[in-house]
Amino acid sequence: MPMRTIFSKGFLLILATLLFTPTGMAQVPGPIQEAYFPKIIHTQGDVRIKQEPEPGKPARWMKAKKGMQIRPGARIKTTGKSQMDLGVPNKYQMRIKEKSDVVAGSLAFNTKSREFNSEYTIREGSIYNRIQKDYLGEFEIKSTDINITAIGTEYAINVWGPQQQTWVGLAQGGLLAKDKLDKKKFNMPAKTKIDLGEGENGKLEKMPSYELIGLRRELDKIGTGVDEDLDVRVFFILSYSSNRAYEFLSSAALLTNDNEPRRIKQLFIPTVKMLPNKKAYREKIEKNLKKIIFACDYYNDARYSPHFLSFAGAIYHLLGDEKNAIKLFKSTLKKYPNFQYASIIQCAIGIVYERFLDEPKKAIKAYREVISTYPRSLEVETAELGLIRLGE
Repeated sequence: MPMRTIFSKGFLLILATLLFTPTGMAQVPGPIQEAYFPKIIHTQGDVRIKQEPEPGKPARWMKAKKGMQIRPGARIKTTGKSQMDLGVPNKYQMRIKEKSDVVAGSLAFNTKSREFNSEYTIREGSIYNRIQKDYLGEFEIKSTDINITAIGTEYAINVWGPQQQTWVGLAQGGLLAKDKLDKKKFNMPAKTKIDLGEGENGKLEKMPSYELIGLRRELDKIGTGVDEDLDVRVFFILSYSSNRAYEFLSSAALLTNDNEPRRIKQLFIPTVKMLPNKKAYREKIEKNLKKIIFACDYYNDARYSPHFLSFAGAIYHLLGDEKNAIKLFKSTLKKYPNFQYASIIQCAIGIVYERFLDEPKKAIKAYREVISTYPRSLEVETAELGLIRLGE
């Protein structure tokens, strides 16, 4: 995937949908019914499924394999750097992304009406779903906050955080979304989104172009059967010089391969876009920074969390909030001591103490930490010059 610059659980009761005969009696799933259960199209990484290996046998955890049937009640879990595609040919295809926990509810097919009744519950993580236009019946996905029903649509749902906040984005088609907390219904048109949960406005909004492009790109990959680079790569864009700690504080930028969690990207891009008018947007920026820090701590992933946390510290510095900048720099180094940019962050701490907070003793301590902990880094020269200025 090409790189690009960013300027930048509660469990729900599964309602079983029964397949009824003309007499009204529930029809026991048999060979015909099972033939329409979804199958695994492609797996990558460590994907586990807990279900009956055969009807009537105790459910157990199994490694997901291509061609495996997904039975009603199956629980699907993906770890870091793993994902799975499943579906029914010519009906629907679904991608379950990394760090997800999904339960398959009813997966019924009515042989008389030719209708499918499909239901999934997402506890955590992300689902990307593509439903064909000739799909007949109801297709429902549930989370703690929302139920969404769709026919002939392409969309995604993301559930994250201890409060299971939910994001739904629709690329094309239409969705009926039911906010379970506020008892609201939304008829979502294409290119719209909704954020639900604590701290979210719960309103239907037009999807920003960067979110829509990313959503469509992910939807296009479903069912291709091609392994992807699932790792997250994030880099600071800085010169290879002893001045890069100053560059980091004044004009930091990130290069990312777009594999970081959608939630972090959704917060970071608009935050950075507001920086040129930081005085007018200060309150909104500060609000977003708190959410970014919370999200990074929640995901707690060394592949990207320290990058975005330290970048958030640089934004605090640009706002003139040096104390929060220092606090975030220090907490990031403590939590991620092997961070590839640790020497830069440590040196930035010394610069802020020396030049912006006028606390020479703390600056000296910070500079000495650079020299002792990162003796081969470019920041040693910057730290030594700082110590000379401070009379050391």
